[in-house]
Amino acid sequence: MSVAEAQQRISSREFAEWIAFNQIEPFGPDRADIGHAIVASTVANSAKGKKGKTYRISDFLPRFSPKPAMSESALKGVVGALKKAWNRGK
Repeated sequence: MSVAEAQQRISSREFAEWIAFNQIEPFGPDRADIGHAIVASTVANSAKGKKGKTYRISDFLPRFSPKPAMSESALKGVVGALKKAWNRGK
């Protein structure tokens, strides 16, 4: 689905609600990473032998650089765009 199609099918309010929900209860690729890490740690621990290292789920999670904090001006731009989209949808 293109951005234009998504904008026609979902309001900015609903989009904001999905973002908030995802922060509380992740879904999609973030959740898939956790699920795959659980499986990988289980397989690794079952094959390690009695004296091998015990693997944790976190050993198999991808590590990304932390996202830089959004500047105040960038945040104002996002809020302005959301307000504009909200008013357009009314």
